[in-house]
Amino acid sequence: MKSLAVLNECMFSDKQREFLESKFSDAVFYTDTTSETLAIKRIGQRNIVIMDQFVFSFSEKLLKACKNLGLVIVNTTAYDAIDINLLNKYGVKLANLQEYATQDVAEVALSMIFALNNHTQTAQMIVTKDNVTDIWPGHPIIPFIKRRQLVKQIIGIVGLGKIGQRCAQMCHAFGMKVLGFNRSRKYISGVDIVPLERLFKEADVILITLSYQKQVMDKFISRNLLSLAKQDALLISTSHPNLIDMSYLIQNPNKFRGIGFDYLVTDSVRQLMKVRKDNIIITPHLGFSKFFLWTL
Repeated sequence: MKSLAVLNECMFSDKQREFLESKFSDAVFYTDTTSETLAIKRIGQRNIVIMDQFVFSFSEKLLKACKNLGLVIVNTTAYDAIDINLLNKYGVKLANLQEYATQDVAEVALSMIFALNNHTQTAQMIVTKDNVTDIWPGHPIIPFIKRRQLVKQIIGIVGLGKIGQRCAQMCHAFGMKVLGFNRSRKYISGVDIVPLERLFKEADVILITLSYQKQVMDKFISRNLLSLAKQDALLISTSHPNLIDMSYLIQNPNKFRGIGFDYLVTDSVRQLMKVRKDNIIITPHLGFSKFFLWTL
């Protein structure tokens, strides 16, 4: 029988822990593994590890020390902090939670579309700061909260995995035309698959749901692509900010009508928040902060 080390919190119930203990010759559970050194000590000669890639990362040092390790499982959908080439070098397989938080992330993305399209933050601000009780035709605030119906707007979804497909279904239900781009060929009902350049030129809303791989995918959403977008388009991402040329957005903070990011709040994201004063929503991985119990 194989042996298992759970290194970080996975919200297992007592019943689920009992199940795992019955399936492995040796199963240990930790909730606070925060460094590679501690991980090496706790994994030892065990075969399978469940970890949180956002709590700590590991290098070749761990794979050399844990010679019996054959499978790494991350307790999230994303696995962008894991060096897949390094795992392949040592013959270690990787598994993720493909269905975890699909609906949750899609809902966060859609909520950003609604909030940015409606200028909700600005409207809230004029109530709290300016004591506005109502608006009427000719009111001076109207140019700052002018909204458009989403019906018949074009949304371009970059990345048609589980989350991208769910977003496409939801946007289609709202009457939006859906364009899509995926790195591998896919056919998705209700989605017009187009080249990336065309998507950026035509979309009224650009939604990025791509998975991220270090180095390979850095600035995949380049300044050239961003410059093609309409001036009044919305840009929303539930992917790692390193996918996007953040320097372009910082240099051109008003390129988009609204910007929304839900993932890691990096230094470049904070810089963007400083130069972009309105209609920007930044949340710290809200879509993935689901209290979950694994089903086994």
